[in-house]
Amino acid sequence: MNLETLHHKFEFTPTEKIILAFLNDHQSSLSNLTIREAAQQCYTSPSTIIKLAKKMNLSGYSELIYKIKENSLADGIEENQHTTDSFRVAPITESQQKAFNTILENYRQKPIMLIASGFSQILVEYINEALLLNGIRSIKNTHLELLHPERKDDVLLIIVSESGETTRVKELAAMARKNDFTLISFTGNPLSTVHKSSTLAITTNTFKGFQEDRYEPKYFYGSVLILFETLLSNYLKSVPL
Repeated sequence: MNLETLHHKFEFTPTEKIILAFLNDHQSSLSNLTIREAAQQCYTSPSTIIKLAKKMNLSGYSELIYKIKENSLADGIEENQHTTDSFRVAPITESQQKAFNTILENYRQKPIMLIASGFSQILVEYINEALLLNGIRSIKNTHLELLHPERKDDVLLIIVSESGETTRVKELAAMARKNDFTLISFTGNPLSTVHKSSTLAITTNTFKGFQEDRYEPKYFYGSVLILFETLLSNYLKSVPL
């Protein structure tokens, strides 16, 4: 389990880091470790551990230790395999393209706010330049005043997030949904909060969660560029000159 990567996505408190580090270091004994025993070892309370699990979009302590153990087993299997994985980007469906065309046409003369964090901000930089070069107004900074309910028909949101669960991005997606904004998302996780909050959700299905290896190829970023370029190109071809 890559704690550094998970921390970037969920922004753990110092106590939460201690809990995860302890559980990760004692994977072999997790099956017999009760939540009260884990709490005692980490000098915290069972409720804090449950809150941590919920924060990570898990049902509770049992699923948390299951995920940690599952990752340990997966690591052992991967170390003994010598295979070359092939990867293909899933094509844009006709319904996705149609929805993208409709949304972009409705907001072509209105600002498009691009939202991301971490490495996904690099993708937002590219998307921003591509839109501007084609005469479509976009901004790559988050302006909360644009998310007021009365602005819901004036601003289009595009969110890029591999996990779809990064704390700040997830909060903005939930706010957009609550205020009935139109939201297009590119995520690697079809089960994520961002994906579920979107008007049009595009996923690469590349998010591995607990099993993420920092040295594995990061297919998400290249996939998003391909998918976005496909969507934008097809839209521009459909628009009269």
